[in-house]
Amino acid sequence: MEPVTHSVQGNGIAVVAIADLNGDSKLDIATANHDGSSAAVLLGDGAGGFQSAGSFPAVNIPQSLAVADVDQDGKPDLVVPDFSGTTAAILIGASNGTFARTAVVTVGAGPAAVVATDLNGDGKNDVATANSGATNISVLLNTTTTPPPPPVRCVVPKVKGKTLAAAKKAITKAHCRVGAVTKKYSKSVKKGRVISQRPAAGKKLAKGAKISLVLSRGRKAKH
Repeated sequence: MEPVTHSVQGNGIAVVAIADLNGDSKLDIATANHDGSSAAVLLGDGAGGFQSAGSFPAVNIPQSLAVADVDQDGKPDLVVPDFSGTTAAILIGASNGTFARTAVVTVGAGPAAVVATDLNGDGKNDVATANSGATNISVLLNTTTTPPPPPVRCVVPKVKGKTLAAAKKAITKAHCRVGAVTKKYSKSVKKGRVISQRPAAGKKLAKGAKISLVLSRGRKAKH
């Protein structure tokens, strides 16, 4: 095996972590840079090659690093303790492999190692540090509130030209309801098909909103 080197934007690399950091299903590398007060990221190409995504301010002396989704947004974040103090920085990840420090939490003295995983079974990643400057460990339970899912909306489908059965199916699938159905003669729209609808297609309404339809009677018979 011949070593291959990749440049990192940071000095004094203390530790590396391997994870998919940009959501492309390829493994990337994150480093804690002891002399650079930062964390750096190398994005993998899936074939063993890596390209720098940048270096991101963290803490004074990063000695360790953990990768986990801390803010419950489905993207990996970084937890970087400060070996020279009693804090750890939380770097929130974007979808492109970059990170920004958004919070600093208090831990024990001289945190030399860190892990981030669900420690109490609530589905959220917690943080634990091993504190070399004390005779203890620190456990920080994640109190992030998971945002509720967005409300289901009625997104009005385009049903013009459809049969009544097909229109009803599309309207129900879009979380809407069929409202008043009226009929009128039409020279251009075949009998039994939708001439017009109200509201117009594309409108976003409350779930269960009614959509009124006008069906074609076909051509009016000549006498």
